[in-house]
This record gives sequence, structure tokens and C-alpha cells, in this order.
Amino acid sequence: MALTEVSLPPGVSPAGLDQLASVARRMGLSNTLAAPRPAVVTQTQPEQIDMLGIYTPGTTLERYGDDSGKLLRGGSNMYLIFNIHYETIGTPQTDRSRVAFWFLPRPPRHQLYRVNGAGETILANGKELLTDEPGIKAEGTPVVIPPIPPFVNNYELTGVTGYVEPITIYQLQPHAHHRGKDFTYRVVYPDGREQTLLTIPRYDHMSQVAYELETPLKLPAGSKLVVTAHYDNSTKNMHNPAPDKPVYFRDMNQSWDEMFTPFVQISFDQQGPDQQAGKALGRLQDQSINTAQQQGRTEAGRLEIGEVVGCLGTNAAGDWLLTNAGQPMVSETEATSSAALKAAEARPLGSQRYDLLGVNIFNPSNRKGEKVAVKGILINNSSTFRINVTSLQSVSSSCVK
Repeated sequence: MALTEVSLPPGVSPAGLDQLASVARRMGLSNTLAAPRPAVVTQTQPEQIDMLGIYTPGTTLERYGDDSGKLLRGGSNMYLIFNIHYETIGTPQTDRSRVAFWFLPRPPRHQLYRVNGAGETILANGKELLTDEPGIKAEGTPVVIPPIPPFVNNYELTGVTGYVEPITIYQLQPHAHHRGKDFTYRVVYPDGREQTLLTIPRYDHMSQVAYELETPLKLPAGSKLVVTAHYDNSTKNMHNPAPDKPVYFRDMNQSWDEMFTPFVQISFDQQGPDQQAGKALGRLQDQSINTAQQQGRTEAGRLEIGEVVGCLGTNAAGDWLLTNAGQPMVSETEATSSAALKAAEARPLGSQRYDLLGVNIFNPSNRKGEKVAVKGILINNSSTFRINVTSLQSVSSSCVK
């Protein structure tokens, strides 16, 4: 069960919303077309909806520290949505779900957000998915995740989320259904160091534990979270109801579908409670970066997501580099699309060089020597320019200035 607070437009009732959703389903349209607006979103990614509460088998009462809490807005035309998955067992059953809240007497120092740690960028079996591919986008993601074929026992998904400002991680909770096999959470820091936060070698959807960090982990701006999961759709999986059928990732899925939802609970360290996305920084009108921003910083100390076109190679130590790189462009998104790649193909090369961090998940050896478009967090450390990569795609097989 997932609990989310939403707001409805003036004059729209829950019953009216149900009617719109029913019409959308009959027309074969996505249910998201009739979806209400989320009441709380993250400060840097408005598409990342805060999940107010979660109950899964294995979870229990959730408490926060004395200086932390969740935001419940309330007010006119505000509602709570209960997203509950049921499975039939052959006989009639009843359910009486309840929820209770404990309220703080004053605003907390840290507002907590529970979001999908898969972020914008998702790779399926090592292939980065484009955001404008046609089809039904998987729930909580901006991409269409290909179905798991019948009898496949090690289908891999990797999600990448970059953080342009400091955050603190409090809790990790992976979520999948019957075919979920394992999960690994790790962090790539802005200096290139990597740290594994959680490894679950035998995921069990009947015991979906939320893992509280004994000491909350503070991540500096420029870090990214990488989550990898594997799925078993074979006969070896004792929980698998239909190994002979493909398994889909949908926007309003059923229990026999699948999900890639590695939840993470975080706070934004530079912001007070309820400072929503879009207030912090405007974008340059021409989408170029001036000298200070080119070094990966804004006036507010917040880093930028940028896109750079250059030649992919390595140094003598085997570290991945982007050479002959052109001017970086500010990007609103960490992932990319086929339309953006077509535009990047026409962009000229330049004379800049960037160290590429956390790039191995994108299988760079297959693109060495090619002209590529790289997205990620722009980082400046003295004379060294770095990109903590969130997207890497070829735009030309040759790289000649």
C-alpha cells in the first residue's frame, strides 16, 4: 500500500476524477492523463513525487528523528490516495486498512521526501532507455521499460539519480513484485569514490524491509545514486506465477506485473521545509553556461546538470575522459531523448577536457573513440573539470574536429 497526498482542481471531485480515469482506460489512454496533482514534490525534480507513507509485507510503524518529519499539507480539495495491491487466493476476503499520523508541535529542521531512487535515467540490460520512446511508461519513471521475456532468469535494470545540491539519506527500501531477485544501492561521489550502501542478494517480495541508516548519510552536491536490480522470470523462481509469459512494467500495474522502485528517503540540506522545486534557480535564456557556471557552480552554490559533446577516450591509467569537448549546455533533465541526440549530433567539438565519473554502467568500451553526448553533474575542482555521468550516448561513430 502506498499513500500519497494530492490536490484536485477547483470543482473536480474524487468521483469526477474516477469517471475521467474510466474514460481514459476505455480509450486506451494512460491513466496519468486523469491523474490529480501531487501535493508535495522534491525541490530539484518536480516530477519526483513524495510518497507520504508505504506499507509492504515486513514493514511496521515508521518513526523519524526529533528534527525530521514529513509534510502533510491539508486544505481545500486535498485528498489522500491509497494505492493498494491485492492478490486473489481463491476465496472471498475482506480488508480494513487504517492509517494514523503523529503530528509535530512545530516545523522540523529537515523535511523528508520518499522518492523512487531509480531517478530519470534507467538502463535495461546495459542499454540506456530514451525518454521519448513510444509506449506506456513504467510507474514512477519517465521511460518505457521493455518487458522481461519468458524464462529469462537475470533481467537487469539500473537507475541513476544525480544530486545537484547536498542531501542526507535516511532510509532505503527496494520494491519489486514476484520476479524481483536482488538489489544493490551505491553512491558515486564528486571525487570519483564509490561506496556500496545496501546489498540484498536474495530479495523477497513477501518481506520488503525498510532499511534505516544507523547514521544518516550526508552526500555533497555532485554525488549520484546508482541502484541495480535483477529479475528472475524463470521456472527456478518459486514465486513466479507464469514463467512462460512476458512480464510488463506499467503505469498502473497489477501484482503480476513488475516494478522497479528502489525507494530512498532523503532531505535537502540547503533548504528549509517546503521550499519546492522551481524557486531556487532560473535557467539561462540561451541555455548556455557562463564562465562561473561552466565550472559547474551557480551563484547559490548549487551545481548544474549539463550536456557536453566530445570524444570518448581514456588516459594512461585507463580512466574515462571526454576530450575535444565543446561548450556545455544547461539541461533540465538527467536522461536524454532521441530528439536531444539528433540535436547533439550537429553540435561542434571544442578544446575542453572532462574526467567522467561513474561511467562504467554505460558500457563505455563499446563507444571508445566515438563522438558522444554526455549528461551529468558539472563539477569543478581547481583546474580539473569533471562530470558525474547520468547519461552517455553515441551521436557519431567517428570523432573528427
